[in-house]
Amino acid sequence: MNSYPLRSREIRQANEKMILKIMHRTKTISQSEVALRTGLQASTVFRIFRSLEQRNLIQEVELQKNGPERKGRKPAYYSVNQHVAYAVGIDISSYGATLLLFDFSGTTVEEKTVSFAKNVSIKEMSSTIIELIDMSLKSVEIDREALLGIGIGAPGIVDIQKGEVVRYARFPGMEGYPLKHKIEERFEVPVYVHNNTSVIALSEHRYGRAQGKNSLIAFLIRAGVGGAYIDRGRIFESQGKTAFEAGHIAVDLSKASSPDNEMMTLEDYMAEDAILKAVQARVKKIHNWDDLLFHLEKRDEEVLKAMNQLVDILLGAVRNIALLLNPEVILIISRFRALSQFMAEAVDTYISSSFDPKCIDTHKVIPLQYDPVIACKGAADFVFDDFFKTDQEQQN
Repeated sequence: MNSYPLRSREIRQANEKMILKIMHRTKTISQSEVALRTGLQASTVFRIFRSLEQRNLIQEVELQKNGPERKGRKPAYYSVNQHVAYAVGIDISSYGATLLLFDFSGTTVEEKTVSFAKNVSIKEMSSTIIELIDMSLKSVEIDREALLGIGIGAPGIVDIQKGEVVRYARFPGMEGYPLKHKIEERFEVPVYVHNNTSVIALSEHRYGRAQGKNSLIAFLIRAGVGGAYIDRGRIFESQGKTAFEAGHIAVDLSKASSPDNEMMTLEDYMAEDAILKAVQARVKKIHNWDDLLFHLEKRDEEVLKAMNQLVDILLGAVRNIALLLNPEVILIISRFRALSQFMAEAVDTYISSSFDPKCIDTHKVIPLQYDPVIACKGAADFVFDDFFKTDQEQQN
């Protein structure tokens, strides 16, 4: 591969994008702090700040004073102009969709959620999402030209370049549906589609309880069981498609010799409906998720016994994945705080008591209740991350 010297314009653009990205992440910062972080000369930082301010991309802000005033010249602090650009983040599951509209500072300015009917078609789902985006943009009254793009976290294996779900059996018609194309055609902005568990895991790595960790694996227990692996801030993917479909790991080979050769997978046992059905079969007083969660929080012995049988299946999958990847952190995510807590405690006990740290050095097992803000923020970050790329990075 041939490499050519960067021209001054490309260097200037790269430095501007780098500084804008830092300001987008840190909210408020001074020129001297930027110089320290980037290693750029103070005069270079000054020129870039002046250019960005003239183009209305950043603005000087006043910080709230705490404590006695210092003598001498006070540093000027700047932030990005939050009204100059916007991004949409959407999280989709078979239950419904959540949409958040973010301004250029990453602040939520609009939030909408919709539930899907049980037998909703993919065309109806697509139309509903387009309607949600339309309503959000009209509600905030932003200029369409200020919309940078739309990020979507979708269930299943996703072809990232095509923006299509390659495999997801729980939503008939979703596989191969041109979701990216349909939404780009309607709004004429870039659309980025990725696996929803990966999107949530990346967002937790950047902003949540896994912030600053080098590597993590995540399990999302919802209509199915999603999986994600983050290594040094990057989502693991393969050949242009999202990978790490943990829910499809075979955990019961007893049916492998049956006529249909159907092996039972992790999500056959650990998806929400499967958990509830299994506990109901063993504990007659459990009629719905409210009952199950109530008795789980009360540490009901009968419920705990039924849940522990299911957890053993999860532990088998965690064991194999942890031995392969040795993650620093494991995230257990579900819609229910009590369920996440119970599963995480079981995994943490198993990891700490069963493995030599020389083999598996997992520092934390973190329970997380699904948060649509985190999910949508991660999806919108694909838009912002692409915006902050230089022309050369875009081409590579």
